[in-house]
Amino acid sequence: MGIRIFNQQTEEVYRALLQRARWNPPDLVAQSPRDDSAVVDDICALQNSRMVAPSADEPGYVRAIEPRLALPTLVARQFKTGDSSELVAAPQLIQNVIEQHEGFTSIAPGWHVGGLDRAAVLVERLVATGRRELIFATPVYTPHSFEHAPYIAELARRKGMKVKMLWTAALGFLPALNAVVQELMDMGCEIRISKKLVDRAVIVDRSVAIDLADPDAVHLHSHEDKVTQLSLRSAELWNSARPLRRAVYADTPRSALARHEMILGYLAEGMTDESIASKLEVSIRTVRSDIAKTMSSLDAKSRFQAGVAASRIGIV
Repeated sequence: MGIRIFNQQTEEVYRALLQRARWNPPDLVAQSPRDDSAVVDDICALQNSRMVAPSADEPGYVRAIEPRLALPTLVARQFKTGDSSELVAAPQLIQNVIEQHEGFTSIAPGWHVGGLDRAAVLVERLVATGRRELIFATPVYTPHSFEHAPYIAELARRKGMKVKMLWTAALGFLPALNAVVQELMDMGCEIRISKKLVDRAVIVDRSVAIDLADPDAVHLHSHEDKVTQLSLRSAELWNSARPLRRAVYADTPRSALARHEMILGYLAEGMTDESIASKLEVSIRTVRSDIAKTMSSLDAKSRFQAGVAASRIGIV
């Protein structure tokens, strides 16, 4: 059986947070029969694990990060430590949480909402299913916006997506973003500064675009003309913009990942133990030991099942 990082009470807090776009922590505390400090501690633990983020719309409020993005990223982070005993949960449980939550909030082309917190739901789901490229065009700074959130870049990087962030100079040299800039670049994001940036948008795989021009009326576009228009404008500005700093890219999408996570990726591709050992330059015995631990953590009865489970929940 899968092992949870969080106890039942902390999981209940996360599920409660998912029921609204944002929460004022005292309101959540008031609803719980538990000790006030215990609920606050749970919220802090969830924030530290990037399951919860501060609201971009209401100072002091918090919101739950979408489980389709947050849970696989958390599991992958545990694989990086090489300690499979700390995995968040069995793959089927993760899938159940995602399906139960998303059943209440379907999203389709033409979907529109008010506020950056609700827009974050859309962006997080699209990034979780993206494949090639993620572009942020951000001319203005909003504290705690998903537009410069490392947790989104973390997932995109693991999926092998290119992450491009087009900013104005006001953002590039903002003290509040200094630490964020370093973390984003460490993840392989490329940030460029444009003097002519006007559009505020997110473009995923050049197939869908989220128009953030008016944060109170955010729109999802999948119409070819609108997406192409935004993509072409961002590409032109990108080519003429100057890098904030040269981003250091990994040789391959997996080269910066821990051995356990890399092995999962190779299992999903159907590689043999010998081929994996050769790729990683370790012994076959080491590979087989890691595979055994990985299969146990994912409740898999075979190496094939482990690869499939990892792909299904988004670890690889």
